[in-house]
Amino acid sequence: MSQPHSHNKKNEPPGGVLGQGQDEALLKQSFEFLSSLHKLLRLSLLAVPIEEVLSQALEELLAIPWLSLLHKGGVFLVDDKDCLVLKAQGGLHPQPLSSCATVPFGHCLCGKAAQSGELIHTAALGPDHEVTYEGMRPHGHYVVPIRLEQRTLGVIVLYLAEGHPSDPREAEFLRAVADILAGIIARKKVEESLRRSDAILRQVQKMDAIDKLAAGAAHDFNNLITLISGHAAILFEGLPEGEARESAHAIQMASKSVASLTGKLLAFSREAPLAPKDIDLNASVASTVDLLGLTLGKDIRFILDLAPTGAKAWFDPVQFEQIVINIAVNARDAMPDGGELSFKTGRVRLDTDAVKHMGVAPGEYAVLDISDTGTGMSEEVQSRIFKPFFTTKPPGQGTGLGLAMVAGIVKGSGGAVSVHSQPGNGTRFRLYLPTALA
Repeated sequence: MSQPHSHNKKNEPPGGVLGQGQDEALLKQSFEFLSSLHKLLRLSLLAVPIEEVLSQALEELLAIPWLSLLHKGGVFLVDDKDCLVLKAQGGLHPQPLSSCATVPFGHCLCGKAAQSGELIHTAALGPDHEVTYEGMRPHGHYVVPIRLEQRTLGVIVLYLAEGHPSDPREAEFLRAVADILAGIIARKKVEESLRRSDAILRQVQKMDAIDKLAAGAAHDFNNLITLISGHAAILFEGLPEGEARESAHAIQMASKSVASLTGKLLAFSREAPLAPKDIDLNASVASTVDLLGLTLGKDIRFILDLAPTGAKAWFDPVQFEQIVINIAVNARDAMPDGGELSFKTGRVRLDTDAVKHMGVAPGEYAVLDISDTGTGMSEEVQSRIFKPFFTTKPPGQGTGLGLAMVAGIVKGSGGAVSVHSQPGNGTRFRLYLPTALA
């Protein structure tokens, strides 16, 4: 009688029990692979900021049981200076949080992965791991670039137990995760761009409504003031010397002041009947500074740097005086303890590239720089400084129309205005004015 053969697992053929177990393990891992990617894809549907999406994606990634990770990692995005900026993290020590908040391309493992566009694996700390700190435990890394159309958008950095080898399936999965995040980041950028465009459109519509309101009010005032001023003039001429005649004269003077105000409103709404002339910028600045010396106080020191060859502009002289006064008053308010107010004239030729974001045509312009040594402004304030009714002054101490009028008058005359400022370092306004006609 034949004896039964003993079962030898080592000699099990590929389709036997051992092979079947390996296939089941691979199928299970593939299922978890796809399930994890599906969870990450669902994040693209969330109407939340990109930082929150990245935080949730990192949390999902670090929680995957079959991925051999320590529960530590971060996600960086690229800024406009080709630097990686940490946007999401989990489990990181305070030291790398401060040292690695910003990483230039080419620096440390993250910067090298961003620059090369290739996944980096390290089983242990090495010379490329530039950030170290006391008490840092041995570890390795997966550093995965997030790329779209050959452009690096960011980097995923994940921590591994020391000695963990590079696993092709882990690397394949992490590249798929990076591709998903690249799509999410690109989509969020498009959404943000659309939101900004929508906000700009609403602002333009609001400005148009304000312009029409200001113009309508100014025209109505003008009609009333013309009538009042005319009757006051008749009364003044027909009355004998005395209190009544003086009152008629006071009405005339008040009417002129109101007429000046309506002119400013029309300038703001860009419907003012501008009367440009060939003006000498040097002489106009000098005469306006003489006037400012009487009104701004003794604590303000004026510095003139006038172009030796002169600078001609084609501009309404009354409106020129108005915009200089408005900027000067704004400068005085930024120098409560006194300071310097500088005026510099010149000429400049702007090419096509220079005028892209200025709203003017290429060509030659007269330039006036007005600089102060005041408190300066933040970028957020600078972005709103020319908007109507925006003011940093306490309620009742500013209308928020002074610099809006400057922008309206200059742009309505074919010029442009820019501002450069830093908190604590003063402010410089630069006016580009159309040159005198030949």
